[in-house]
Amino acid sequence: MSINERVKEIRILKNLSQEQFGMIIGLSKSGISNIENGTRKVTEKHIKLLCSELKVREEYLRTGLGEPFTEPSKTTMESLKREFNLNDYDLKIIDSYLQLSSEKRAIIREFFYNIAFNNY
Repeated sequence: MSINERVKEIRILKNLSQEQFGMIIGLSKSGISNIENGTRKVTEKHIKLLCSELKVREEYLRTGLGEPFTEPSKTTMESLKREFNLNDYDLKIIDSYLQLSSEKRAIIREFFYNIAFNNY
């Protein structure tokens, strides 16, 4: 699998449209389409943005080795579990939130802010 194919795989795994994905790395929908069909190269800028914004592992993106996404440290998650008396479901919610793009996290934060301040 080529890096271009892995970029498409990442987009699909994150459940993003080409337009949404393009906004993350600064490309149009057609730019993403060109990357996915192999007519445009994946640049260093694209790689850095995918790694920072979507928590993609750089090694996976470049080589296909290992898991596609970084995961929060098991030690960190275990500390949260102990400190806040969380169950496995609570940890899954936290982990899922952390795997979202910054845009999706912002939407969720706004939703809970509105609930907290009775503006919903």
